[in-house]
Amino acid sequence: MQDTVTQRWPLFHYFPLLPAELRLKVWRYCLPFRVIEVYDAPQASLLCAVPGIVESLPSLSLEPPIISRVCREARNVVLSRGGIQPIGLKHMRAWFDTRTDIISIDPEHVLFFVLRGNGLMRRQDVSAILQGYISDPTIPLAISSQLIEGGWECLLQCKGTQRRRSVVRWAMECMSQRTECVVVLDHAAVHLDYDYACACGLWGLLAESSLAYVDAQDPAQIQKLRNVHRNERSTGGKYPERPGIKSLGEYFAPENTDQRIASFTYCVEALWLQYRTNPDMGDDAALDDYDKRFWVAVSSRQPPKFTYVVAVHLVLP
Repeated sequence: MQDTVTQRWPLFHYFPLLPAELRLKVWRYCLPFRVIEVYDAPQASLLCAVPGIVESLPSLSLEPPIISRVCREARNVVLSRGGIQPIGLKHMRAWFDTRTDIISIDPEHVLFFVLRGNGLMRRQDVSAILQGYISDPTIPLAISSQLIEGGWECLLQCKGTQRRRSVVRWAMECMSQRTECVVVLDHAAVHLDYDYACACGLWGLLAESSLAYVDAQDPAQIQKLRNVHRNERSTGGKYPERPGIKSLGEYFAPENTDQRIASFTYCVEALWLQYRTNPDMGDDAALDDYDKRFWVAVSSRQPPKFTYVVAVHLVLP
């Protein structure tokens, strides 16, 4: 008679006997990578009154990483790296890890300026902690390539609204404070079941992140993304309602990564050159205090080193 045994997850009973340094490395390896955008979904009802802004937005990660529930040692590792802080709109509390998480500035969803410009929010509604993180050069920053490519027309050709020019100037100032910066070339979405999402590792070992950044110039990561595309299946989940988001099949079709990088590089170098070749503009009496500070900040620094990525949204059942 065949012995039937209930399938169980593999266990490693000797883990507590490992050296403390090795256990800490394992816990740190399990920590997720999260992207914190400069808005939050629970306040999406405010966006309904703003033309051109989508109503469905990805939410902030409110909870600590899952491993914080495993044992006291794992929880201590988690709490030593991050905490629940009021970084959302109207000081909504959410988890933020200053070592692994990255702040993203997207042209369509810069809530600071959009809501303030439409009179829907006061300055004190914006978390000072999040503004401090954005200005901190040690916190990783991601910028959408569309923001800088659009800034070429806004700042150098005086096109677009004053509010959009303010957003571009603000993004340029944030970049000028850093030596490295992530550039999001495109957005894509993929349907996967939870087990495969964990196995591929793009969204963390426990698939805690809904968004992954894949290096567009790393052949190994792109091949992993192609493997994900081959294993994609309909999960019944809904694609994020976001302008310009594609399926993985649509992303791979044009193979235009080099063209997108060249376009971004041309625009950002032209913008930087404009400020570096006209340093005296910071003394122009016609500029307000913010413009003068921005001009001096950008003109005195070199552009950061850029890493080009594809933002891949995970859609679970």
